[in-house]
Amino acid sequence: MFGCFYTVMFQVDDAVGRGVMYARAGKMLGGNSAFAHIGTYEESDDGVTARRSLRMTAELRLMRAA
Repeated sequence: MFGCFYTVMFQVDDAVGRGVMYARAGKMLGGNSAFAHIGTYEESDDGVTARRSLRMTAELRLMRAA
């Protein structure tokens, strides 16, 4: 099932974001124009558990600092 390239949508409160993600061998890598998405996942009989962190891109950090 995994080992593919996905489009993703995530939501935190009212904020919605979209990006792309590649998942393979328990690792997830992806992002969009504002953030890098890095994480891990585990498959089990009950489904998939994923952990992901976001890192702001350098370009967006520079824009916010100006």
